[in-house]
Amino acid sequence: DKYGFSHSSGKAEYLKSIGVAENAPEVDGPQVLFIRKIGVDGLLCSWNEAHGDSVVQPGDRIDKVNGKANMDQMAQELRGDKVRLEVHRYPEEFEVSLSKKASPKLGFKFEKPSNEKSRELKITEIGREGALPDQNRQMANAGRFHYVVAMGMRIIKVNSVEGDAFQMKEELRNAEEVTIKVRRQEVYALERARVMKQAQILASLSNLSGGAPGRLSNGNSVG
Repeated sequence: DKYGFSHSSGKAEYLKSIGVAENAPEVDGPQVLFIRKIGVDGLLCSWNEAHGDSVVQPGDRIDKVNGKANMDQMAQELRGDKVRLEVHRYPEEFEVSLSKKASPKLGFKFEKPSNEKSRELKITEIGREGALPDQNRQMANAGRFHYVVAMGMRIIKVNSVEGDAFQMKEELRNAEEVTIKVRRQEVYALERARVMKQAQILASLSNLSGGAPGRLSNGNSVG
């Protein structure tokens, strides 16, 4: 992209994340552009370097481009020579309260904890019926897509239980009323990217020093 980032349809990303076909006529989605990747030498990267307190990052959503809010119009504006973007970021974590009284099914599946040290549950499927799908529809109908629980999100707390995936699993099974706290999938992707970037920096320092540990300005040994 001429501005140093790639993007996709926010609606398509949203529908995919809840397991709905993109051409499903009865399901609406956010009219935003989803930022997929930011290049290391593009205009947006340069803007980020100059605005450390308001950095744009992958996973952010573009609401408007030059005042245009329609996805097709925004994409068209990005072909021009100058753009002003209005960008927002979904909350990294949020809570959802569900009840089995109205619907005995919670309406989602999660990955089985791999071992006793597992601290979270990864959501792998969102059903069509159940407490969570009902809650998601309410949020979507209100235009609050940032509070829709999607596949790939991690459950990090169930009621008062946290830090133990097996206990959270049992709480989901046994409790009549549950409040779950979820963490967005983009958080993990960004963390992996940061770790990889740090590893590349350390490798470069090691190569420059001929394999000897490098030194950072704070005096800590690295490499």
